[in-house]
Amino acid sequence: MVFLRALKRWRSKWPSQKQSGIRDSLRREFAAGVLGQLYVDLGSHERNTVFLAGTARSGTTWVSSLINYRNEYRFIHEPMRRDRLSVTGVFRPRHYLRADDRDPRYRDAMQAIVRGRIRSIWVDKYNRKVFPKKRLVRDVRSNLLLPWIHSTFPEMRMILLLRHPCAVAHSQMKFGEGWPIDLSRFLAEPELMEDVLAPHRDQIEGAASKFEEHIFAWCIENVVPLRLLPQGEIHVAYYENFVTKPLDELTRLFAFLGSEVGDDVFEALQKPSHSTRKDSAVVRAESPVDSWKRSIGPVQTKRAMQILGYFELDRIYGEDGLPRVCD
Repeated sequence: MVFLRALKRWRSKWPSQKQSGIRDSLRREFAAGVLGQLYVDLGSHERNTVFLAGTARSGTTWVSSLINYRNEYRFIHEPMRRDRLSVTGVFRPRHYLRADDRDPRYRDAMQAIVRGRIRSIWVDKYNRKVFPKKRLVRDVRSNLLLPWIHSTFPEMRMILLLRHPCAVAHSQMKFGEGWPIDLSRFLAEPELMEDVLAPHRDQIEGAASKFEEHIFAWCIENVVPLRLLPQGEIHVAYYENFVTKPLDELTRLFAFLGSEVGDDVFEALQKPSHSTRKDSAVVRAESPVDSWKRSIGPVQTKRAMQILGYFELDRIYGEDGLPRVCD
């Protein structure tokens, strides 16, 4: 029955996926989902889990493949998709929780994820580890929850991946109406407003274009973990550094994970991720760091930097597309 529901869902989504140019085919994805179920999770505690978070289209899929280039982890794919995994139905879209929230509904749901007590074709479809003792959770819908997740599961290593907001907005906007941004969902979170966003309500409500909405969403999703998590408690990685100086960025990342990076990781560096579009810079052999500049002009870029300045995030990214900080 589970397989039949999954097949029905994939058949319904395939036309839009094909139109968007995603590299996975329906048959390959369904076969991957079945294959990913062949495992026995042997790591019972959250200390055996690495949690990789980032905004959508920021390169988390690619970076997760670098972390797991030796297939040491059970790979858990986007568990916060509320329509894919029933246990996360307790969370709202754009859900924000304060670090000291101890509501058992949310704790139990997240504990099931980080302790590996979930199983579905969706979350396991890219898993290839049969007897895993470690897990790698990759998610693009949990940034606002990261301070709470860290406070609730302090022994779990957490990584926040950043990518230039113009690059992210450009990639998201390629999907057109298939990638809507609803800033009112952020404004509807009372504690988020009180803790972070109240001074910016008028600016957020004044977003004058789809592009500005995407930039505001990027700022909100990243200012929360960057501002509310204790410095050094979460590893901040930069997509652009994986492209321009991969050895330095990988060495820094693997040191945080308590291991060393091997030479064989460079083979994984050359492979595009399964979520790469056919018209992406990687497929066209262009630089994924600044290819967005062909479509986003200087006026929009300056406006994006102005929006980042509202949240003091212009200290991280400027108009040149590269991160201004190392950690």
